[in-house]
Amino acid sequence: MPNTARTVLFHEIGGPDVLTVEDVPVPDPGPGQVAVRVEALGLNRAEALFRAGTYYYQPSLPASRLGYEAAGAVEAVGEGVTEVVVGDPVMTGPGIEMSARGVYAERVVLPETSVVRRPASVDAVTGAAAWLTYTTAYGGSVVVYGWLDRRPAEIPWNWPFTIHTYANGTFTSTPGGRRRSTAFLDAGLSDGGFRPVVGEVLEGLDRIRDAHRLMESNAHTGKIVVRI
Repeated sequence: MPNTARTVLFHEIGGPDVLTVEDVPVPDPGPGQVAVRVEALGLNRAEALFRAGTYYYQPSLPASRLGYEAAGAVEAVGEGVTEVVVGDPVMTGPGIEMSARGVYAERVVLPETSVVRRPASVDAVTGAAAWLTYTTAYGGSVVVYGWLDRRPAEIPWNWPFTIHTYANGTFTSTPGGRRRSTAFLDAGLSDGGFRPVVGEVLEGLDRIRDAHRLMESNAHTGKIVVRI
């Protein structure tokens, strides 16, 4: 496995132009870790917010990484890894802290818990567009109450009244949540029921600034994917 990988970093917060592509050392996977050769990246609005310093947590600067949703293949595994083997097609997503483990790169080393198997029939571009969309949908119905009124929404005084919340990042951080959401995703992708809409595919990490500009333009419909 090569000991460096072209990786997207940023050293200050700002617009798409702060993104750079640099050679970064790639360690061998340690216990419980998986090395993944990345084939495609799926962009999410959270990454634009993170890059701009307006996400719910801040990047660690300088040399922050970026991104959490990708598809590729397992290149190596560390001691104790049982869920995947070398050569398996996989997707990334669960539990990734972007500054330290962002997946905008040719190769990444991640905890086994951040990697899920991808059905062999699903190509990398589709896989890179699937994890966040469908693990979010797995949470069930979302009822938006009072969306058109900027004033605080009043909750009906009908009792008993229970508020249920769901966050895919929290849910997939547990072994049971990962197992259930992965089974849901695998079934939908395998039988063709899940067909993520891909708005545009850009070729190569050198197009990452263009990909972020497109995302912020709101001129696309569907997922933006960068193929590596």
